[in-house]
Amino acid sequence: MMLDRVISGEGRGKRRLWAACGECGEAEPTLRCRDQDCLGGQMFCRRCILLRHAALPLHWVEEWDGRKFTRRGLKEIGLRVQLGHAPLEAGPGLPGHNRGAICAFRTTANKDFVVLHTNGIHNVAVDYCGCGRSEEARDQLLDACWWPATPMDPQTCCTFTLLRHFHTLNTLGKVSGYDYYRSLELLTDNTGNVKLPDRRRPFMRCAREWRNIQLFKRAGRAHDPGGIEGTEDGGLSLFCHACPQPQINLPENWRDEPASTAFKYFLHLGQDANFRLRGRLVSSDAKDPTLGQGLAYFVNKIPYTEHIKNYVNQDEISSCSGFAAMFLANLKRVKGLRTSGVGGVTCTRHNMWRANGMGDLQKGERYCNMDWVLASSMRNCEILYVIFTYDIACQYYKNFWDRMRKLPQYLHLNIPPSNLFFYVPNFHLPPHKDDCHGPFSLHFAPGVGMSNGEGIEQNWENSNGAASQTKQMGPGSRQDTLDDILGAHNYRKTLALRRILLKRMIEALKEGVKHRRALDAFTAGLESAEEGLTARWEKEEREWQQDKSKPCPYRVIRKGTSLIFKWRRLTSISGKTMKDIELELAKEEFEVTASNVQVVHESSRSMFVVMGLEIEEAQRVLDFDVRAKKAATTYQELEFQKRRNELKRKIDRFRTLQDIYMPALRDELQPEQAALLKTNAKKEVESIKLFLPSALSSNKRANACAPGVSDIEERLRLGEATDALETLRDGLRMRTVTNCFKIENITGQRSNTRAQGIQHQIDVKIHSAKAYAALVGPGPWANLLQVLGDEDVRALNERALTTEEKAEEERMRDGGLLNELASGGVAAAGVVVTGEGRRTLSWIWYTGAAGGMGEGEQSAAANEALRAEWCKGMARAARWREEIILLEEEMRRSITSAEYMAGKWEERARWRAAAEVDAGGALAAELAEGLAGYAYEHASTARVRVGVLRAAWAEVREKAKIVLDGLDSGNLVDVTVATRVETDENESGDHGMYEELHD
Repeated sequence: MMLDRVISGEGRGKRRLWAACGECGEAEPTLRCRDQDCLGGQMFCRRCILLRHAALPLHWVEEWDGRKFTRRGLKEIGLRVQLGHAPLEAGPGLPGHNRGAICAFRTTANKDFVVLHTNGIHNVAVDYCGCGRSEEARDQLLDACWWPATPMDPQTCCTFTLLRHFHTLNTLGKVSGYDYYRSLELLTDNTGNVKLPDRRRPFMRCAREWRNIQLFKRAGRAHDPGGIEGTEDGGLSLFCHACPQPQINLPENWRDEPASTAFKYFLHLGQDANFRLRGRLVSSDAKDPTLGQGLAYFVNKIPYTEHIKNYVNQDEISSCSGFAAMFLANLKRVKGLRTSGVGGVTCTRHNMWRANGMGDLQKGERYCNMDWVLASSMRNCEILYVIFTYDIACQYYKNFWDRMRKLPQYLHLNIPPSNLFFYVPNFHLPPHKDDCHGPFSLHFAPGVGMSNGEGIEQNWENSNGAASQTKQMGPGSRQDTLDDILGAHNYRKTLALRRILLKRMIEALKEGVKHRRALDAFTAGLESAEEGLTARWEKEEREWQQDKSKPCPYRVIRKGTSLIFKWRRLTSISGKTMKDIELELAKEEFEVTASNVQVVHESSRSMFVVMGLEIEEAQRVLDFDVRAKKAATTYQELEFQKRRNELKRKIDRFRTLQDIYMPALRDELQPEQAALLKTNAKKEVESIKLFLPSALSSNKRANACAPGVSDIEERLRLGEATDALETLRDGLRMRTVTNCFKIENITGQRSNTRAQGIQHQIDVKIHSAKAYAALVGPGPWANLLQVLGDEDVRALNERALTTEEKAEEERMRDGGLLNELASGGVAAAGVVVTGEGRRTLSWIWYTGAAGGMGEGEQSAAANEALRAEWCKGMARAARWREEIILLEEEMRRSITSAEYMAGKWEERARWRAAAEVDAGGALAAELAEGLAGYAYEHASTARVRVGVLRAAWAEVREKAKIVLDGLDSGNLVDVTVATRVETDENESGDHGMYEELHD
């Protein structure tokens, strides 16, 4: 039915539409304009349709030849566009009455004059006004909202509508200029039978000029008496409304804030390098200069380049991370590139780019580049304390202040060395050496809240969409485009603060109470066993915060060779952890690359296997979470689906690599198994079988896999199992003691519930580790790393379940009455209990060790693990409390910043006019009105935003006061927030804020 209705529009339609001209009544007219701004399919005669389109010269019309319609431009049927005068229009009641005027002194534009509009490429007949009051052709075109490609004798124009349209698509969707122009060609003629004028280069020039003018316009440079020439470095950038900004959103006495809450005014910055935003050796700075050198987000290139020349032979920053070999391998691919990437700085709390916080890299990630970019982004910074995160901060901080002193004086930082704190982002920290984990972890850093330091990585995800187009550009075009894209990102993040801060606050109110309650229960249990124990640990933690050379309280320091609490590593097998093996493989592959051996794919064999292992773990975790929520809410189902979508994409990438490194896999599988390799297989992604080499028999594995792949998996599996066993033991040590406290010291329903919360956290760690302990292939390890069953996962003071208890547990689990986690045993209290004679230790406690120790040493070792776990719990509770305080302050600052901008724009409305009067002149009336209109429009928008933010955050800010009072007094209060968070799963920069484990 709908198809028939649509296809009927390819003819003239109902008779009433074509029997007579819709304006003058002439019989059987032949022209119509439909499917644009003109409504319906009414047909008109030539004279009337020209009069109706005198002010709509960029419509397409269709002409009926008796059998079909043929598309025509309005120029083809005689329309001429008169600039500088009102257009010809049909007068009321008098068809064809001339209400406009044709200039008697008109001059004709180029005969090939072309206008680019959102609906295609138009040849237009244009007449310029030549009267005494006439203006330059360029100005007449601009008054018509047509942007000329050249200032003198233009032959091409782009409509303002088209430039806005492309500008939005380019900054948001990263649509390239080439692709956009190709779309205009297809909209104009999709048959390929018509030769269209090639105006791609003029379009690119117009788009670049437009984005540059918009930057100046939105920064208020038209209102400033200094104009464009008076723009300071970074003056075109958008500042973060939620970050501390002196003279903008901070109270006058902010410098006098007590030490206990001074962290509210810390500035959180993050730095990183990105090797995807490369630039080819195309054009030159002389032929393609930037239109705003150093005025937005990129550093001023001139002094930056002079500085870099002094460090031509400087090596890349070293890293203790296991990723170092891969970084080095990436550096080899720089041939034909002017820039190998960029280094950037953002505020890590809100993921907004800093002014002058971006710079091109020439050869890897070197100190000379990164120092300049950081110092430039902090130029004139008045904040007293800075939290700085960098994935290689553990190396970067060394000699940092010596390097700063070598920079020009105007880039020297205004803060003392003791007030700049270096940390590694949460996701990047685990691969670092153990010695880095405590001092450089945000989890243990006072005053940082729940910041993860990974914001810049999320920003790269957004900007990398432009990599393919900017890589081909000349230096100036590339920098101008990236400046614009970074600015658009900052603007969208400013708008998103309402949703993001609300979402974070709701989460923090819940988590703050939960973690404090868990800590209090844990502390009470410990204190009941040994009074003053936690106070001693807390004192040790404070001392460590002051002197990081002391033992880290968050790290378990194992001593001796206790049967229970200390095991030697499986040196007879591998002697290496998972990360040791990954680094070893990365170095081997780098050596192969360095030897000019041909590499078949960008992703190596080890990366393929590691990807498979990571996917398997993600599948296990997702499957566990889904089964644990049998009656999931709509929101939970949405979160599960998002995780399935992401996992599906990873599996698709894995299958692509599998075709390379396991090329004969399909031949070795049964038909029903081979069907599972299809990416559209109808199975839940958490149950899709990957078919890693270990899943095949030895013969099939030899036939299916590329050389070395099976060996790599065996090495990684062994390291994985070794790590898992160590983690399992750590977790069970926690459960051993908490079982004792729960049975012997904790009574009452409320206390038992709290204790169960602590045990649940430990159980999650144990079974997450257990999922890794899948071993492949026979070997001597079998006596040390045995198959791990649920009954093996038992603490020292837990006995194995009986057959009846196992059956009952399974029944309760199936009925949803029991958590999906298997307990493995029943807690036993006391020295001798029922069944003690038959109770046996799980193999995990004595594998790989020999000898025994006394009860006193066992207790000391248990306390060592407990201390680390308690300190982590204390840190988690403290960080969530800080997060609530920080979010409340960020909400206040965001509102104050919007008020500031409203006042700023109201001032700008009068700036230039007042300056002209002071100089003895006056602005043209139309310019003065335009300046005021634009300024008051922005002021009004800012005022509305103030009201919107106040209303959106009013409830959670009140609830935050209640929760904080409870946390400080010890009378914990659970609050319910009625305000709902708008869901925007495509909003970049906030996902992952709380998704990583914070312990």
